[in-house]
Amino acid sequence: MSHVIRTALCAAAFALVAGCAGGGSSGGNKREADRTAMRLADAERERDEARAQLTSAQAQIEAARMELKRAQDELGTARGGTQAKLAEAQQRLAQSQEELGKLQAANEELSRKMAEMSKRVEELATRSPQPAAATTRPVQELNK
Repeated sequence: MSHVIRTALCAAAFALVAGCAGGGSSGGNKREADRTAMRLADAERERDEARAQLTSAQAQIEAARMELKRAQDELGTARGGTQAKLAEAQQRLAQSQEELGKLQAANEELSRKMAEMSKRVEELATRSPQPAAATTRPVQELNK
């Protein structure tokens, strides 16, 4: 915007100088043509600057879009990897729980068998006659 104001001031100064120096109407037409040419050159220069800024902005937007796409792809990959790891962990947990159940059942069975064996040992201990105490005296029947 300041460029437009500067251009307008330059054009006004040029017109003032040209107006004081010239005296005829043919000079006025020439001055008007010169002013128009200056305005046209300024407008073309501003247009070129605006195009350059637009091109730069479009390149930055495209770079930002590519960065966004890359970040979204990474996020999708991370989510997929996390979900796969979660599913794997859940499967291992289910297997471990199943194995734990089997081991608990086996433990209960072994505890039951142990109790039965203890009971049988007690029954056998009460049924069988107690062995005679050992003596140092010779038994007459064995010495014959």
